[in-house]
This record gives sequence, C-alpha cells and structure tokens, in this order.
Amino acid sequence: MTRVAVTTELGGAERIGDEAVAAGLEPIYLPCIRIEVSPPELLDPMRAAAADADWVICTSQRAVSALWPAGGMPTHAMVATVGAATARAVMAAGGRVEVTGTGGAATLRELLRGRLAGQTVVFPHARAADRVTVEMLRSEAGKVVAGVAYDTVPMAPPSDPVDAVIFGSPSALEGWLLTRDLSGVVVAAIGQTTAAALRAAGREPDVVPPVPGVAAVVAALATYVNQLSERSSR
Repeated sequence: MTRVAVTTELGGAERIGDEAVAAGLEPIYLPCIRIEVSPPELLDPMRAAAADADWVICTSQRAVSALWPAGGMPTHAMVATVGAATARAVMAAGGRVEVTGTGGAATLRELLRGRLAGQTVVFPHARAADRVTVEMLRSEAGKVVAGVAYDTVPMAPPSDPVDAVIFGSPSALEGWLLTRDLSGVVVAAIGQTTAAALRAAGREPDVVPPVPGVAAVVAALATYVNQLSERSSR
C-alpha cells in the first residue's frame, strides 16, 4: 500500500486521512505546519465589523474557526468563500454563503468583481495573505476591514519513510523542506498556488487536481500511483 504523507496540522488532517484510506492509500501523519490563532485584540475588531458588514470574505476554514469557533457568524452578511469545505464551515457557523469560488482566490476575485461597490467588506485572512485579493477588495469595495486571523507556521516533519506526499499549502512545503527533500517521492499539490510554490522550489508536482480540494487531490494521487504500479508491472 502506498504510504502518503499528510502534511497539514494534526487538527485538520483527519479528512485527508479518511479520503486516503477510502482511496486505498495509507496516510502517514507528518505535520509540517502549526496554526497560531491571532489574539483577541486582532480578532475582536473584525468580529465586531462583521456584525454590520455587507460581505465577509473567507478563503479558508481556519479563518472561520478563528473568528467564530463556537458559531454565531452574522446571518445577514453575504459570505464569499474559496472551496466547498470553507462554505460548509461557514454554514456550520451560522453564516450565509452567497458565492463560492472553486479555483482558488483568483476565481473568487473574478466572481466578486462589480458586486462590492459601496459595500462594507470584512476579510479575515492568514498572515501570509494573497495581497492581490486585499488590493482588489480595497479598489472595489466602499470599506474594507482586513486583518490577520491566524498564522500558518512551518515546522519540520518527522522522518518516517513515505512513497508520496500531499501539500495543502506553500507553508507546508516550506516546513517539509526544513529537514527533508522531494527526491524519490510522488508529489501532489492541492491547487495551483501550492503547485507554483513547488515549481519555485525546483520541483514540478506530479499531481495537481483540476479543481482544488481534499477529495480531488487524493483521488488524483490514487489514480497516478495506480497507473505507475500498472506500468511497472508490465
């Protein structure tokens, strides 16, 4: 059975592991990041602003859980998300999803163009936020409250042997490269942003799903390793 390194933080790795098992892969939990939620002095102003906002932009589940860990997300604000998993997190927190981009932040930006004029927008994001998204919001919306909801901190993974590795973010790749390299393993990227980080590090990803997402990247990886196995057995 193909051993696949799951590099996201332990608290968020279970779904990848479940999908891997269902696909006939063996998940090996080797976290390469840890999540540090911002202190109340950064979260409280965004939470308060969201109570009166027209839009809340959520590009990850972590932003939702950082601001509304026990639910209570404003029900009147329209919410724009990246990915179905983030949309589910918003709905679980009580929010109302209006727009969901399936191709990353770039797709979400295009879906929002022309819809934010004169609107108040709250954008809780990671410390390493996509600055293009922030700039687009500031140019399109009437008022933007953007702030750091959490930080994704790279960390070195354990040294367990694996046959493949799934990277869910550039930060996870950065953590992996602290003590390991990418030789001798099949490399999968969850989406184009992470794929670009791999290329910048000198490694073309073997697997990038057409639509970003946990289920998609695991399915694509399983197909790839099965094809490798079939070719080697001929």
